[in-house]
Amino acid sequence: MTKELVINGFAVSIASTVAHFEWQILSFFAASAGVKEVSAWFLIGTIWEFAAALSIGLSAACQIRVAKHLGRGKPRKAKESALQSLRIVGGLTGIVASCLLIFRYPISTWFAKDETIVMLIYDTLPILMVGAVAEGFCYVGYYTVYAQGRFNIMTMTETFQCVAVTVPLASVMVFVWGVGVQGIASSLMIGYITSGTVLLSIVLTSDW
Repeated sequence: MTKELVINGFAVSIASTVAHFEWQILSFFAASAGVKEVSAWFLIGTIWEFAAALSIGLSAACQIRVAKHLGRGKPRKAKESALQSLRIVGGLTGIVASCLLIFRYPISTWFAKDETIVMLIYDTLPILMVGAVAEGFCYVGYYTVYAQGRFNIMTMTETFQCVAVTVPLASVMVFVWGVGVQGIASSLMIGYITSGTVLLSIVLTSDW
């Protein structure tokens, strides 16, 4: 039991480290694009974290419910909880995304007064809107796989997203195409879509 605990803890720690590494690398790319770009990026990150908070909370609740039902030998109930969480997160993240789109100019001016930074945030919010929805589904899959105890799959997916999708794409966006903050946000969004698709496919095809 101790050996399994250590192995699972190591897998989870790797996933957390990769996620932290990914964000720091993206921040470095934003800094390379310019002072105002990196300022806008950190402000966008604050908005993104706020938009993701609801998804994280609901997905964590899903994890608890799924683990509880699996522990009691009720796989059908566990599957129903996961699917219900997908519907709820999809609906609520859709509402959050719509609010970001409708109020994107006022939101942009809340965080900065410099016109360049305001417009960078304004232009990036539609990308963030799609990213918030993709991230919501990704979190449900992420926490459900957690509840199933399949930590290695979760870690491999997180690593693949970072190393093979988000970071390479962001580097091309910034250093080759010169897109800047919008390119970094697009890369992160595509990364969430990729990992979310993989994780949800695993959840939906699981032998509960």
